[in-house]
Amino acid sequence: MPVGTPLIIKGTSTTTNESNHCTVSVIINSIFPYYKVTPTGANGTRDYTSWQFIGNHSYGIVKSGQNRITGKYSCFPNRDTSNTPDFVKHNSVDIIGIAKNNNNNDESLATVKPVSSNTSASYVSNESNQKYC
Repeated sequence: MPVGTPLIIKGTSTTTNESNHCTVSVIINSIFPYYKVTPTGANGTRDYTSWQFIGNHSYGIVKSGQNRITGKYSCFPNRDTSNTPDFVKHNSVDIIGIAKNNNNNDESLATVKPVSSNTSASYVSNESNQKYC
């Protein structure tokens, strides 16, 4: 990806519904906080089965070298997302930022695939029965 390009990140997540109260957020290059993404699923503003995040010049610009993008899928025991989630899953990809060569207008930079991926999940239980998203 060309250095200085605002990131447009699109993703999909586990099926969500009205009863599991799950959200998706992203962090770029370990610069906190996590930013909530925009749900774009067919079932409305709480449907994170598809989602997107659009970077801007304040946050979400490709830097030179390795860039790590981490998505966090969090499910809460009720609608109050200020509570501790009972399920959290992370997925990361690394992309490489390359300085744009002004002499070569190579459009192939826009199709760079992730160079690595890492997924992890954790269950947190405050009660005897866990909820799974």
